[in-house]
Amino acid sequence: MGPRTEYWAALAVLGLNTMPRSRRDLARLVARCHPASQPWSAEQTAAYRQLWEELEMSGDSDATLAA
Repeated sequence: MGPRTEYWAALAVLGLNTMPRSRRDLARLVARCHPASQPWSAEQTAAYRQLWEELEMSGDSDATLAA
């Protein structure tokens, strides 16, 4: 499975169909679809982490959100 396939798969797991512009947008969009009261699966957590890292490597300007 190539990186492009993994990218689209991660978006699908989180119920997204386009890549957010920033980590802040990613967090906001995911919060709409996944209530904080519901536990995440390991697959959802891995997908979120993958997209977060993709945004970080692409030069996301939300530096204040970096862990």
